[in-house]
Amino acid sequence: MLGLVTAAAAMTMTSTAASFGIAAPVSIDIHLPVTNGAAKTALAASAYLHSKLKDDAIDFITADTPHITLYLTMWQCTNPAESTTDCIESVKEAVDTTVKEVLANSQGPCELTLTNPYSQGQYAFLNVSLTPCLQYYSDSIVNATHAFAEPNQTAPSWVSTLPEPERSEKLKDVALYGSPNVFNQFQPHVTVGWASDADAVGAAVAAMASSSVLPVVSGFSSQLVAMGTVGPHGTVLMHQDYGRWNVSNGHDDGCTTLYPGDTTQEEKACKADLVTDGGCLWCTLPKTAAAPPPTAAAAAAAAAAAAARVVPGGLMAKRRACLSAIHSKTHPPSASSSNLAVKFKCDA
Repeated sequence: MLGLVTAAAAMTMTSTAASFGIAAPVSIDIHLPVTNGAAKTALAASAYLHSKLKDDAIDFITADTPHITLYLTMWQCTNPAESTTDCIESVKEAVDTTVKEVLANSQGPCELTLTNPYSQGQYAFLNVSLTPCLQYYSDSIVNATHAFAEPNQTAPSWVSTLPEPERSEKLKDVALYGSPNVFNQFQPHVTVGWASDADAVGAAVAAMASSSVLPVVSGFSSQLVAMGTVGPHGTVLMHQDYGRWNVSNGHDDGCTTLYPGDTTQEEKACKADLVTDGGCLWCTLPKTAAAPPPTAAAAAAAAAAAAARVVPGGLMAKRRACLSAIHSKTHPPSASSSNLAVKFKCDA
């Protein structure tokens, strides 16, 4: 959130870009949506601050998505032939490749913890523990996309108030990457409040910290990476993402259902299910040789396994191989008359 340029600066850059016939810059937040119990914690914090601050501008009920920013900057691809829409697609393609080839394949979801609230000026935050996994996510996204960032961005005014050497480090990062919160200056947080009166924000956060409103810690597994539309005060606008990606590595104990049958409709449904609990993963597996008719005992065991939603070991092995193929951007055998398409919907 804190890497966002001011609205006035963004308008100035837009008019300047238009006068030179190049794509107008656009602010996009590449982030981890906060989900499950941690989302409830962020919602409780926001509701408390909303009740204490007369002009609190963070609304997790109808407008904003609680999130952890990985990289927030103004984007403006340098190719003069690219429109703003083309530039957004270039950033999206870079994120897509990074998520599929790097994050999902080698890392999987991060286990993250939200802890104590704190204030900084007009903003209220929940602290997020900086794990090696989370640092890897941010570093990977910045490395993959910073070439598309708007050059020569102006540092946010709050950077000038910082002590040395932090101030100089952040100014350098703004010059190079368009954000003061990257690499060794990455400071993960969840923004839960903003109001015009900084003193009132500080007092409300202090009162919340000493109350029983929030749990001591609140954790979640970061199943999703998203490219979000940025609203006022560095918010991410609800239901306005440019793209979402599932980074779940499909642990065996997360598989709940499998559907043989038509591939087209089921794959579309699978791809659409990327919002809660990690969404789902799609695999096309080769059809196995016909087996002899089962014995009565084998049939009973198979029925019991189906009732318990247990995937047979042989198919699970193929599923693991299929997931590995997805994550490395190679492809398992495609569906044909000799293959059986299977969709795995995984909740964790």
